[in-house]
Amino acid sequence: METSPDGAGQTPGAETEDPKTFDLAYVQKLRAEAAGYRTKAKEGADAIAKLAAMEDAAKTADEKTADTLAKMQAQLDAQAAATQRATIALKFGLTPEDAALLTGDEDTMTALATRLAKDATKPAPHAPSEGRHKGDNEPSDKGLRAVTRGLFGNDE
Repeated sequence: METSPDGAGQTPGAETEDPKTFDLAYVQKLRAEAAGYRTKAKEGADAIAKLAAMEDAAKTADEKTADTLAKMQAQLDAQAAATQRATIALKFGLTPEDAALLTGDEDTMTALATRLAKDATKPAPHAPSEGRHKGDNEPSDKGLRAVTRGLFGNDE
């Protein structure tokens, strides 16, 4: 396939139709209009990118605020639990070691504090005759005294 010298892609000898021709002013107007649309499209794409960046920045700020709020709420809850634990421990007269065992909700801490306070009021186990045997009312050194007296000749 040969092309014509004007590069229209037509073969020689084929019937040629006259292409539509437009005057120069009209073509320049169309080109300027197309260039304007391209410029507006690029500006629109840039605006969309800026808006997305702003939304991401706002979203990040909102997430930071939510994280800070969650941390503050956790601290407040911990302080409230510590205050409640201290109040219950004082009410039942618990030692700091026993108060540290109080966890959970108010009912659970109160039940445990009641039990710990009851255990604290029990007397300690007492063994009055610890280390003695039945019938051991006399000093256990009786045999030692007899040996000593025999050695030194003192028979009292």
